[in-house]
Amino acid sequence: MKKTGLGFVASIMLISTACGSSPSQGGQESEGSDVETITLHAAVQNHSSVEAVQALLNEYEADNNVKVVFDVLPQEEIFSKTELALASASDQYDIIMTENMFIPKYARADWLLDLNDYIESTGLDMEDFSQGFLEALSSNGSVYAIPFYGESSMLMYNKEIFEENGITSPPQTIDELVSIAEQLTKDGKYGIAMRGLRGQGMNVYTWAGFFNAMGGQWFTEDGQPNVNSPESIQSVEIYADLLSNYAPPGGTEFSWDQVQLNVQQGNVAMAIDATNFASRIEDPDNSTVVGKIGYASVPSGPAGSFPSVSTWGMAIPKHANHPKEAFDFISWVTSKEIQLKTALEGNRADVTRNSVFEDPQYIERYNYDDGNWVDVTSRAFNESYANYRPRIEEWNRFGDLLGIALSEVMAGRSAEEALNNAQKEIEGFLQ
Repeated sequence: MKKTGLGFVASIMLISTACGSSPSQGGQESEGSDVETITLHAAVQNHSSVEAVQALLNEYEADNNVKVVFDVLPQEEIFSKTELALASASDQYDIIMTENMFIPKYARADWLLDLNDYIESTGLDMEDFSQGFLEALSSNGSVYAIPFYGESSMLMYNKEIFEENGITSPPQTIDELVSIAEQLTKDGKYGIAMRGLRGQGMNVYTWAGFFNAMGGQWFTEDGQPNVNSPESIQSVEIYADLLSNYAPPGGTEFSWDQVQLNVQQGNVAMAIDATNFASRIEDPDNSTVVGKIGYASVPSGPAGSFPSVSTWGMAIPKHANHPKEAFDFISWVTSKEIQLKTALEGNRADVTRNSVFEDPQYIERYNYDDGNWVDVTSRAFNESYANYRPRIEEWNRFGDLLGIALSEVMAGRSAEEALNNAQKEIEGFLQ
């Protein structure tokens, strides 16, 4: 990710160096066997990074006299469930996993704790995190979540299918992507898989790369929404065409895990989705295409190539019962030691600390496609556009309306009509 926002980075550096040595990052100190065990309740996404951490929870609990209970939720459910808890001032959770797109809204609503004081008091090393991820989880100079996992997007392609059809390299442009997807949809195989399920974090997440690549602008110069521009209409038509005609049956309703599954099963020639798919695609226990997948940058349009940016962080609700212990756990679970350990022992192609991503053990462990995965992922992190999706407080509703429009076009409605309707509704609630 680009290291933007120098003032922000400098303020974080001051915070992280304000205290000399870092105190223990465990939970409650135990002075005897009669000390009450604290239970931390955490809402977390159903994700391989979470699975890797779960294997180590007993170790943390034994060392810190803390019981950690994960409420593991699918991506489609975690947003609604955690937002309901936050909006009702519930003390249901001590920790929540949340995506960067929601931080401006949650910060303005005063639903999350500002973590700056905790960072300062513990001396948590903030310089080692990807500064782009850190900035994305902050608002107005305050950190509201510590980066737990991060990703960008890439093109994954089945080298075996390509070779069988005489295709020697992955598509460089969107036009080439469409052409190859059409050519390889045959004989029970399909050209491409991408997210079709409607929602700001589903079909909109992947489509936004097409929107940006075609030259779309989320807002006009005077700040008005601009989702029905000719560039936007063209990007929706391309995206809907790919999923309606060259994706597996039901592809217009795929969530990210169904995209991943079809790659693992060798059903599709190409997919565009998260960089962290690789660790699961290359897992011989769950994949039939180990060693057969190539990794490349997302194809470009007239405005260039636009890989996505998404990071999920660990945050503390304003009404958490045990905020100190929650921060201690967050510090542990996002530490270099635990990120590296979970990456080496589990599937963590999504670490957020630079020192881990650059560690020789990590590079060796994730040496997919003869090192191309590391190179493409690193490049995507550095080329990611901060406003790949607009970081506005109203994004959830804004994005979901676009998700509906995309689904309507895949169901047969004209892109112009669907986007004109979305434009009108977005204008209505932004006024």
